[in-house]
Amino acid sequence: MTTLDAEARSLQAGTTELESLLDATVDPTVEVSASVQELLADPRVHALLAPVGAAVLTLAVRVDRSPDQEQVHRLWAAPDWTLVLGPDDGEQSTLAELPTDRVPALLSRIVGLGPRKVEWRESARLPVDFVEALLGDDQVARSRALAELGCDRLWQVQVATGPAAPTGGQWTMTVLDGAQGLYELATDVEAPALAPTTSTAVFRAFAELLSTSVVRKG
Repeated sequence: MTTLDAEARSLQAGTTELESLLDATVDPTVEVSASVQELLADPRVHALLAPVGAAVLTLAVRVDRSPDQEQVHRLWAAPDWTLVLGPDDGEQSTLAELPTDRVPALLSRIVGLGPRKVEWRESARLPVDFVEALLGDDQVARSRALAELGCDRLWQVQVATGPAAPTGGQWTMTVLDGAQGLYELATDVEAPALAPTTSTAVFRAFAELLSTSVVRKG
């Protein structure tokens, strides 16, 4: 079932249908079904999809709580508005727009940031096999590695420049979350390590990312 709410700036439809709609927005030569063609011809849908072509950044946010509880959000951040593709429920997903200056708060909700007791902690080096398990495709191995590290979930924010960006680039934040707090996984160093961080520091990183790269000034 397809539901378009122009006032709320949202579109709910089958997951495959929405992915096909987004593919055709990026590449108009892609062959799509009749139902997707009908959506593409609707000016309200065309307006909703505007951030895809105007995106300065694209983001993929993955939250992994257990082998069978992985959720992925995708975002296209343009200077004024950001388009968000929510996780599917097995059959349907939702596309929705929100003002880009509200994206840091949305990211915080998606990854579950919030107040928590923070105690002093040291950075810890990780064996390569732990890093491979945490970042690999085997969700069972990932859950086992998280448990051994005393964490119950992992989340990633993968960022890439969009079609409207003046230069190219990529950036990834990987955070492990558990009873002892948040740890950022640093893999761009000689020895992979877990560095303690806080909800405040993570939120500031989100805000800086959007304010310096995307949000329109003035």
